[in-house]
Amino acid sequence: MSDGSGPRRPAYQITPDVVAVVAVRGTELLLIREFRPAVGERVLQVPMGKIPAGTDPREQALAELAEETGFGAGRCEFVACLFSAPGWLTQRMHVFRATDLVELAERPVGDPDEADIEVVPMPVADLPKAMAGGVLRDARSIAALTVALPLTA
Repeated sequence: MSDGSGPRRPAYQITPDVVAVVAVRGTELLLIREFRPAVGERVLQVPMGKIPAGTDPREQALAELAEETGFGAGRCEFVACLFSAPGWLTQRMHVFRATDLVELAERPVGDPDEADIEVVPMPVADLPKAMAGGVLRDARSIAALTVALPLTA
């Protein structure tokens, strides 16, 4: 409680903002799978990364896309800014939709911990089944995909 009479919540964490890139190539998405030590397994997700201080989120989205997938984008449009976990993080997630993808001649060198990233193409039509069936379980990726892709009835 705010008057100090109730249980105290732990302090929130100040963390850098991140970009999430929903990369669309025709009728498929380019997702990535990488090892996440916190859960001890390889996790399927959209390309994502921290935004260094002073860096434009759109430019960082393009950099993450290139580093993690080996693709550039002819278009990279801002979709939404979401709170990652507002109960305990200050972090915001800037969601971008990248289209007109072009495979790069050479994948830029990124974080050495990301050397084992696997690019996983997935038909957009398979997305609901992947989310419901537990293939895609990263909540931030699911949120990014939800706001970046058109809803169908």
